[in-house]
Amino acid sequence: MTSTHSRGRSTALRRTAGNQRWSPLTSVRQPAVEIGRTAVEVLLREAGSGAVREQFVFAPKLVQRASSAINPAMHRPD
Repeated sequence: MTSTHSRGRSTALRRTAGNQRWSPLTSVRQPAVEIGRTAVEVLLREAGSGAVREQFVFAPKLVQRASSAINPAMHRPD
């Protein structure tokens, strides 16, 4: 299996019996705009009043794609 980027998305090349097909990889999406906006706000606030240390937690989002199919043998209904 090899990996590459196509139009900004990670994909995996699966080789099966001489056949090749692209499978989009499951990934984690970070809230980039929110992270950037918060970083600028903190930098501006710290520049004006001295160093203030804060900690931020941003919620990522799991983006499930074809690379993380459910294995029926492992799936247990609730």
